[in-house]
Amino acid sequence: MTRHDPTWRHPYQLQVGRRLIAVREARGLSRRALAAQAGMHASQLALIEWGRHAPRPMTLRPLAAALGLEHATLVAILAGVARDPLSASTDVPA
Repeated sequence: MTRHDPTWRHPYQLQVGRRLIAVREARGLSRRALAAQAGMHASQLALIEWGRHAPRPMTLRPLAAALGLEHATLVAILAGVARDPLSASTDVPA
């Protein structure tokens, strides 16, 4: 499987997507509701959550606001260096 294969996912993007799902679900938001609050299409958010696309900085700011987080906090959570206090995800060591 190569990067040119449409089913290929970068492992980092998969981790970012999983963390974003955990943050969203911890707040009781559906993908459609979060996308609407962030001013984006649900399909665009799905591609990020599935690891097909990396979130761009201009996408992260409205997502952070819709999730009730500071931009830097969301970036740290998605990068795996901080833990979301509302999420049950344990992939970041304490």
